[in-house]
Amino acid sequence: MRTLPVVGLTVVLCLGGWITTDETRSPSENGLSEMHVKESTGTPRIFTIRMNFSEPLVITEGAYAGIEMQGTNSVLAEGGMPQLPYYATTLTLPWGTKITDITCTTGKMKSTMLDHAIARAPMPRDVNTGKMLPFRERTDAQAPYPGEWYRYRTGSGLSNGTHVMFLSLHLYPVRYEETAHRIIHVSSLEVRVSCETPEDPLLAADTYDLLVIAPSEFGDALQPLVTHKESHGVRTMLVTDDEIYSGDYFDVQGRDDAEKIKYFIKEALENWGIRYVLLVGDITHVPSREVLRFAWGDHAMYSDHY
Repeated sequence: MRTLPVVGLTVVLCLGGWITTDETRSPSENGLSEMHVKESTGTPRIFTIRMNFSEPLVITEGAYAGIEMQGTNSVLAEGGMPQLPYYATTLTLPWGTKITDITCTTGKMKSTMLDHAIARAPMPRDVNTGKMLPFRERTDAQAPYPGEWYRYRTGSGLSNGTHVMFLSLHLYPVRYEETAHRIIHVSSLEVRVSCETPEDPLLAADTYDLLVIAPSEFGDALQPLVTHKESHGVRTMLVTDDEIYSGDYFDVQGRDDAEKIKYFIKEALENWGIRYVLLVGDITHVPSREVLRFAWGDHAMYSDHY
């Protein structure tokens, strides 16, 4: 096993979309180091996330090799792909934050030759037959895997009762070149996130507390419920599915009726400040999506996935 120096590298990714973050965590429970996060003031806000890593430890078991690395906290295990250690963390920012730029800079980089191939992650099983799916052959085995030093994904949700946006970061300090029989690894990774946060809260509206969504045929029958809620100080808005589909209140978005309702709820949250949603009706009245059948049945199953 030979170790060779490799020229340093900076990876830059510019994007104009939105991105988010969850609470800052100080991982590395292995004692090597903690994640370092710095935040600058002014506009744009800049977060710098830095993580240090040890030299990789190559462990041979039979015909395959495994990699261990201090500073990581998870293992990349995509079906049929090489299993490699990585570091995962999630940051939190106010809802409505927009990412303007992300850059990733590596520390000292080295190359280590391997005598054995990196073990691959098992393929998932077919839920219907219980059989493992066949391994997929890599068509780009000459290229480093993973293809970048970091990945990210975004989302939104609640943190301590507050709507926030999340940025989940995966840092890959070791990458595998299968045909060259070597790994490329770095001593540190530093990700710089530039973002713009909204000057005013996006959820400042406070028009209604409860949104009731129901088929048009139930409209009259639900009026007593609306009156009852209003009499107890719960500001209630009744909207029928036909009103959603025709765009009576907000522009229609979504590929099907279920998604149109989902986006309507989003608009109601942002424009009316609702706190609760009541969907009236069973699966024959409320648009529902089906999932693929499971091993215990040969029929489609309904899901609350929107």
